[in-house]
Amino acid sequence: MSCLVFLFNRRHGLAKDVFGAEFGHLPDNITVLEGESVTLRCRIDEEVTHKAWLNRSNILFTGTDKWSLDKRVTLVNTSNREFSILIDKVQVADEGPYTCTFQANNKPRITHVYLIVQVPARIVNISKSVSLNEGESVTLYCLAVGRPEPTVTWRNQKCKIFILVFLPVENDNTLRIKNEKTRSLLLFTNVTEKHFGNYTCFASNRLGSSNASMLLFRPGALQGRGAALQAGMSASLCVWVSLSALLLVKV
Repeated sequence: MSCLVFLFNRRHGLAKDVFGAEFGHLPDNITVLEGESVTLRCRIDEEVTHKAWLNRSNILFTGTDKWSLDKRVTLVNTSNREFSILIDKVQVADEGPYTCTFQANNKPRITHVYLIVQVPARIVNISKSVSLNEGESVTLYCLAVGRPEPTVTWRNQKCKIFILVFLPVENDNTLRIKNEKTRSLLLFTNVTEKHFGNYTCFASNRLGSSNASMLLFRPGALQGRGAALQAGMSASLCVWVSLSALLLVKV
């Protein structure tokens, strides 16, 4: 008895044979991208009676009887030699252990596989553009998600690059960087002319990248699409802060 795992990339119409091995010797982890589809295929080399697929403690199928209410999970083959399920448009919530079990010759046979769902880095929220006077305070935030954990950076203007975590920029106590749960924060106190400008948050991992921008400007300043502020702009300030998303999830 053996089990095979196949990945299907619906965006390209391809099927990829990931692994085939003797039953009970599947790889511990199977990796698939969010939005793609994966088929867990059990191939049977001997007559069996009872057979089932489970996700954690939840029964997906017992023979041809479907227990799962998820329409994305379907039985694709239930012959005497094969028992396969398809998970369509994989979501992060699908990540976890899956079990294929049989009763063969009055002996239970079981195997486990852990499905890992990867997600390209993306920014899901960022501060809106802010208008404020000099001397006021404000906090800008950027929320990024992804698997593997993305690297998050902040950038303002073209000048020196600083690697900062909880430290003032250029020994300027009016601007600090902080991580709070899943957000990267820029904290301004006593805003001055040099702080006004365009701030861009970048998120990236090996699967993709994303960026989003916002403006910090004084009342009455013009906001041109994709253009720098013309008033109160200082090229001396530049922030490039690299933070691991692993740190971002910690308080």
